[in-house]
Amino acid sequence: LTSKATKEQLRKYAGEYTANRTNYSTFLKVATLAGVTKVAVGDSGTLTANLLGQTMHLAPVDSLLFRDVLTGQPVAFKADNDGRITHAFIGFVPMEAMEKRAGLGSPTFHMVVLGSAIAVFVLTAIAALVRLLTPKERRPPRLPGRALLVGLSIAFLLGVGTIVASVA
Repeated sequence: LTSKATKEQLRKYAGEYTANRTNYSTFLKVATLAGVTKVAVGDSGTLTANLLGQTMHLAPVDSLLFRDVLTGQPVAFKADNDGRITHAFIGFVPMEAMEKRAGLGSPTFHMVVLGSAIAVFVLTAIAALVRLLTPKERRPPRLPGRALLVGLSIAFLLGVGTIVASVA
């Protein structure tokens, strides 16, 4: 299937979209990171969307309306007054809208921040373990607040582990 739309015209639709029916205020918001729909400019003037493990190839029908070339499912987009795409509406998921996320709201950015935080906490716990196993005569002097920092790091890691275990 070939479309008359150019890659430049389709680029404004590309990005990361998350469902608007999600938790916005508690730790459950992290579950939103797993449900990201990525829309990219594909070949032959189409968009490629990865939704719930299913790849859709979207051909333009109208200015804000696309249709999956395999299933015929419609996908509509909404633009703001400046022409920036803000939402996507997928035909087989009519009960929710997908909000476009970019910059500091991007799920990819949040995954990097979360991964970095977990790495810092793991390294803090490892450093505490190494210090504990180091003979007392070779240990550097105690720093104020070290016990609090290690305790908070271990508590965070236990919390993440508990959440992961309850989901799995």
